[in-house]
Amino acid sequence: MGLQARRQQEGQQVTTRARCQSLVDGNEVVLTTNQTTALTDRLKIFLGSAARSAESNAVLSSNASRRVVKSVALFEATKGIIVVLAGFGLLSLLHHDLRALAVALVGRLHLDASHHYPSIFIEAASNTTDARLRFVAAIGFAYSAFRFVEAYGLWFCRTWAEWLALVSGGMYLPLEVYELYRRVTWMRVSALVANLVVVALIALVLWRNKHPVTTKSSP
Repeated sequence: MGLQARRQQEGQQVTTRARCQSLVDGNEVVLTTNQTTALTDRLKIFLGSAARSAESNAVLSSNASRRVVKSVALFEATKGIIVVLAGFGLLSLLHHDLRALAVALVGRLHLDASHHYPSIFIEAASNTTDARLRFVAAIGFAYSAFRFVEAYGLWFCRTWAEWLALVSGGMYLPLEVYELYRRVTWMRVSALVANLVVVALIALVLWRNKHPVTTKSSP
């Protein structure tokens, strides 16, 4: 009886140790699973934050491009308005004695009419006819219409208007550089710098449109 009781007791101890070991292993498995879940949650939060940051940068870049394009649109529209006013100014000179007006203007500016440039101005006014005034005014109105169409497209961020602004601005650059090479004046320098800025900004916008910032949706 004593031997049988001792064997039963040893069997119970073995069973108890097995149960304890099973509980420890189970706790370790639960702990490992919880750690994995926590790491996964942290990774999701990090990826979500990175995606939101990339989306925010893309939105900021898009808004900056729109502001640049609309600024160029205002600039082009302003040029069109100035040329329209100049065209109406030319038309207001129809049926007037342009030579007398030129002489009066030179005198009001306290310039000597016998000097080189005032005399050239007076001579040009003398040779200007009503037909020439209408022709120059018509060219000015056509130029203004072109600028207004371009400004409209740029204001609404149309791709065709951006390409139009890039090509039309780039066409003037060689002429402006040549004119500046012939003679350096503040007006020519300003015109060249303004045109360079416009062409560079529009080129940057077109490049950004062609290479947008891509974002991946968070899991």
